Amino acid sequence: NIEKKVLNMDGYGEQKQDEKSNEEDKEVALKKEEVRVWFNDVVKLPQYFDLFTDKGFDDMECFDGLCQKDLENNGMNGIKLGHKKKILRYVRILEKTLNEN
Repeated sequence: NIEKKVLNMDGYGEQKQDEKSNEEDKEVALKKEEVRVWFNDVVKLPQYFDLFTDKGFDDMECFDGLCQKDLENNGMNGIKLGHKKKILRYVRILEKTLNEN
């Protein structure tokens, strides 16, 4: 406890925490960017990026196990049927890639 107080008094502890927080923020941003690129360049349905990231799909691993029922529930009713099928087709390809690693 004394060490924590001393570290916080000189600002070093806060600086280390800020650095750690910044690194975590960068990692989250990179993972989210990977999702954006996937929707734009692979699935070719960029209009759904915001919907999925708003629902917590901010990391490619979140798509593992995604199914039709997931797309019908959880406030994702605005996705056209054909687009749902296309997204799920690319999710299956993604799952194979994730499981290979």
